[in-house]
Amino acid sequence: MSRGISAESLAELDCNLAHGPPIPFTTMKAVHADGENHHQSFDIALVVPWYGGSHKSWADAVVRHSRHHVRLVSHPAEHWRWRIAGGPVTLAEQLEVAYPGAVRPDVVVVSSLTDVSALCGLARHVVGDASIVVYQHESQLLYPRSPHQSKEPADEAGSMAEWRSMVASDEVWFNSAFHRNAYLNAAKVRFTGIATTPGHEHLIDAIAAKASVLPVAVEMADIVARPLSPTVEPLVLFNQRWDDDKRPGAVMAALDDVARSGAAFRVALAGPRSEHARRPRLGAALSARVVHDESADRSVYAQLLHAADVVVSDAVHEFFGVSIVEAIAAGCVPILPARQNYPNLVAGLPRFLHDGHDLVPRLRATLDSLSAPTAELTTELAEITLLARSHEASLVIDDFDRRINRLAR
Repeated sequence: MSRGISAESLAELDCNLAHGPPIPFTTMKAVHADGENHHQSFDIALVVPWYGGSHKSWADAVVRHSRHHVRLVSHPAEHWRWRIAGGPVTLAEQLEVAYPGAVRPDVVVVSSLTDVSALCGLARHVVGDASIVVYQHESQLLYPRSPHQSKEPADEAGSMAEWRSMVASDEVWFNSAFHRNAYLNAAKVRFTGIATTPGHEHLIDAIAAKASVLPVAVEMADIVARPLSPTVEPLVLFNQRWDDDKRPGAVMAALDDVARSGAAFRVALAGPRSEHARRPRLGAALSARVVHDESADRSVYAQLLHAADVVVSDAVHEFFGVSIVEAIAAGCVPILPARQNYPNLVAGLPRFLHDGHDLVPRLRATLDSLSAPTAELTTELAEITLLARSHEASLVIDDFDRRINRLAR
């Protein structure tokens, strides 16, 4: 049964954060917060084939914070295979509408899930000699397959479209160093020793040379960093997607184990849930501790971030980790798997990492430590909170704008 956090519970948790209105999704001239345009303004075609989730959040941050003139061209976040295969045709049509007459972009920035080589060919009259950037939110070559996909053929078409996109681009921006390194290593395996010539092995170094890291821009205007203070009934937050790669069942099992041991804590289950998401069964001991159990809109989510003491994950797939960054930026003590991009989010500090086998004891130890936080815990948490807040949208988009300045000149 869906159970949202009540107004009374929110009051008890002392959460009352403001929430700003959504931005209008129109072509606009983005101006910095101080109202001044410090750099020459260039025209950016921002192409987002999958306008949903972190892809949407990133695009909205670019539109909101960039000092340049941004024209957003997007498709809904649905039917991802068709977005890759058919998206270039309809995205090219939309680019023609966005750039009438002799108007042309200075830079074209395209996020994941389309074939940029096809898009540039179909929209060649618009693209012209503009610089082309691919922003890699994710990689089909690396994406894990869920249990219900295990009998399906590998998505060779998607990974090759992604490869052609990188070859066709002037620069490739990955959302994390982990993602960049993992992709380049996988590409070496994929394209080395192919039984026909000419192959693509010689292109790997060229892709590496034009690859760099630009983190996801995370909006934090409504995320207040709460200082660590003693608590006898910590609130544990699970805020990731309820999909197989995030392993919500493993997290619920671990929390139930800790609950049955008698530990005092509360739980908020706030991650996004699709209609196809499989709901793990909650044990009676854990169910009794749940204060929120449904997807949360932004205002309630910000309140939960402010109230939470601990954020937990056991995911097997993460190229960046927006929800975890949000929680750490709010002052949550993270308990994260020592794999994927997670160690980079906590500066590799062992206190905040588990190996999967020790998730339950790590949870117990963390909950116990919050009754009287040590100076060492306080210092290390402050360090990673600052690290998380370095991904704040306006800071990251400043870097984005500097890159655009360089490419457009």
